[in-house]
Formats: sequence, structure tokens, C-alpha cells
Amino acid sequence: MYSDIVYMFFVSVLVIGLPILSVRLAFKRPVLALLGSLAGSIICGLAGAILFDVYGIEWMIKYLLLIVSFLWFPSILLLLCFIPASDTQNDMPWWKIVSRLIVIICFGLLLLTGLIFVFNFLGFIFFVFFVVATFRYYAAARCNRALEVVSTLAAAMRQNLPLPTALQTAAIGRKDKTAHIFRRTAHWLTQGYSLAEAVRKGYPRCLPEVILTIESAEKLNQLPQTLLSLEKDLVNNADESKKVRPVHPWYPVVVLIIVATQTTGLLIFIIPTFAQVLSEMSDGRAHLPAATQLLLNMARVITNWPTFLSLVGALVVVIGWWSYYHFRTRISYKPGPFLNLVDRLRWYWPLQHRLERNLSTLRLVEILRSGLSAGLPIPQAIAAALGVKMNCCFQKRVSRWLRDVEQGENVAQSARANGISHSVAWALDDQINPGQAPILLEMLEEICRNKHNYIGNLIRSVMWPLVIVAMGAFVGFVVYAMFIPMIYLITVCVENITP
Repeated sequence: MYSDIVYMFFVSVLVIGLPILSVRLAFKRPVLALLGSLAGSIICGLAGAILFDVYGIEWMIKYLLLIVSFLWFPSILLLLCFIPASDTQNDMPWWKIVSRLIVIICFGLLLLTGLIFVFNFLGFIFFVFFVVATFRYYAAARCNRALEVVSTLAAAMRQNLPLPTALQTAAIGRKDKTAHIFRRTAHWLTQGYSLAEAVRKGYPRCLPEVILTIESAEKLNQLPQTLLSLEKDLVNNADESKKVRPVHPWYPVVVLIIVATQTTGLLIFIIPTFAQVLSEMSDGRAHLPAATQLLLNMARVITNWPTFLSLVGALVVVIGWWSYYHFRTRISYKPGPFLNLVDRLRWYWPLQHRLERNLSTLRLVEILRSGLSAGLPIPQAIAAALGVKMNCCFQKRVSRWLRDVEQGENVAQSARANGISHSVAWALDDQINPGQAPILLEMLEEICRNKHNYIGNLIRSVMWPLVIVAMGAFVGFVVYAMFIPMIYLITVCVENITP
């Protein structure tokens, strides 16, 4: 009896001590702690479920092993997710990426299972709303953090302060992610890196257009003016997302999803009963109306498990691709096939074309103005503009324009011939405005920025009435298809009763 107690004590100490040791190990050797906790959880689970049943070890040890196997690896994963990275580390280490990915997937599956268990089919819809809201919050937080970084850099440049000292001062007394970015960027600046490279190393998740713009401004020796323009663009984007709109963009989507869900429930559980009653009362002569039959067929197709799983899989793929291309870190703007396809759709879409063209013109004008203010020749300023994020269709026009200018053609005439904005060609025309290009481009930059906001408001003012009309037509069609079977049933009853 005494030997059994001692044996149980040593086994308990060993089973509990190894997880505690792995917790301490996670701060110094995270890879070893991650792999060791995974192997230990598997071994403890197998031992508790199989081996100890064979040898008849006490049930307390068995359940202790099972509890440790369920808690060991998840605890190490959560711990690795929140361990702060070093200030001198460029990118997030792979073990932190793997840990966060596993935690996010497990949390999503648990949340989806719980929502479906509580709300049935509506649980999946709520889960989609949660995922979209999470992405929206992450995107907004990313833009706000980039705005704070750019604003701090711009303020330090305006006051002629040393950038490392200004960033270290801005991070004093703070422990948030932005302060961590400030300290890392200041570290790389003190190592002799350029500002663009220091921001790229210290803030790997920075918006790619911010890094590319800073890099182009450094080449043109126009950092203060470019940071000021970049700050204005980020402030406009932040203010645009905070505006109170008459119709929220998600309002039609929410209404249509709720109507579709209710309609699907009626079509699955109620309408087939109406169809059966209607057929029996008319001896097979009366059938469901065409509108109701159309909705019923659509509901049967959507609620079919292969079709439903295919739609869910397509939605997951779309969200995955969108999040990858939207949130990934790019060293340079080299869009792949997916981004090229998106750019072409935006370029040739009737209402989006003007917005894309104006935004690309704004990016071009910013770099041209900075380059000409620094005294660079036109070809070098155009070449610097090609490194900035803009629509791929407009970027091809700029490339052809640069080729023609390098071949000796007139700057203004080649700009008009290659489809560049006529206002840009007018500002660069030496015969009309000799020596006034930087001033005119600065004025044109403000015009393009205001025009961008105006076009966005114009598109929303045109699209929302059309969306509301389409939504009303869909809801009206659904209401008609739901109530017309009752009228058919009343008509059949009257025909059977009336002699």
C-alpha cells in the first residue's frame, strides 16, 4: 500500500512537472516547448486511454493523464501566442504564426459549432457576420496604426528632430503594439538603415503603399512633403470609414439574408404541406404557382448537402484569398494574377472606373510633384511613380509614357497619347506653363483628393437607391410567392363547396 502511494506520488509529480517545465521553456526555447508539448499530450492521452487500462493502474492517475493531455498543448499554444517578440526581430517567427493559426482555427470551429447548436441554420449566418466584423476591425486597426506611425514621423520631420530619438520618446510609458513598432523602427534607424527599410523591418505589417511611398520619397529627397501628403490620405480614409451614412453598406445584406433564411424555412416545412393539401383537394388538378415552385426548387438546391458544402467551401476560399492578398506583407508592389484580375474588374466596371482612374492619378501626381520639387528630371520622376501602388491598367499606361519620354518625345503630348490625365499633361506642358509644374501638380493633387471623395459619394448616392429598389423587388417577389398558395387553396375550397 505504501509503495503504491509513493508510486502514484512520483507519477503525479512527473506528469504535472513536465507541463510546468514546458511553460518555463516556452520563454527561452519556444520551438522545443511547442514540439515537446505536442508529443507529451499525445503520449499522455494514449497512456491514459489505453495502456493504463491494461495494467490496471489507479483511476486517479488515469484521469490525471487525460486532463493533462487535453490542457498541455493548448496552454502552450496560448502562451506562445502572447509571448512578445524581440525588438530586433524582423518578421514574426514561424512558431508564433503556427500557434496563432491553430488557435484561430480551433476557436472558429468551436464558435461555429456552438452557434449552429444554439441557432441551427442561423448559426452559420451569425458566424459569417462575426468573421466579416473581425476582418473589418482588423483592417481599421491596421490603418489607424499606420496613420499613427506616419503622423509621428511627419511631426518629427517638421520639427527637425532626430527620428530615432523622436520614436523612442513617443514610445515612453506605453506597452501597446504601436509603441513596440516605434522602438523597433528606432533600433533599425540607429543601425544605419534608411527610413523605408527601418519601417519595413520594424513594422512588417505596415500597409505596402506606405512603405513604397516612403521609399520613393527618399529617392527623391522629399520626405517631409511626402509624409504630409501620405498623412492626409490616411486621415481621409479614416474619416471616410467613420462617417455616418444614411444606409449602412451591410443593411441590404442583412435584410436579404434574414428574408432568405425565413423563406427557406417556410419552403422546407410549410409550403410542401400546402402543395399536398392543394393536390388532394383538387384531385391532382391544381398545383403550386410558378413563383412558389421556383422558390421551392431553389430552396431544395441550396439545402442539399453537397450544394451547401460547396457554397461554404467557396465562401471560405474567397475569404481566405481576400485576407491573404489584403493583409499580407509585400516587399514591393508586384501584383499577382488575382490582384491583376481585381484591378481589371475595377478598371472596366462602369461606376468604379472613374474612382480607380482618379485614385491612380492621385498617386502619380504625388510622386511627380515630389520628384520635380527635388530637381529630378521627368523620366526619373515617372520611374519612381511606377513603384507606387496603382491600378495595373493605369500602370501600363505610365510605363508606355515613360518609354516614349525616354525616347525623346514631348512629355505633355506623350501623356495625352498614352491616356494619362489631360490635367497632368497640361501641368507638365512647358509651352503653356513654363517652370510652373511643381506648383500646378500640388494644386492638382488637392483637386484629385477632393475629386476622389466626391466620386465616392456620387457612386453611393446612385447605387443605394438602385440597391433599395432591387431589395424591395426581391422581398415583394418572396411575399407574393408565399401568399399566393393560400389564395389558390381558398379558391379550390370555394370551388369544392359551391354547387
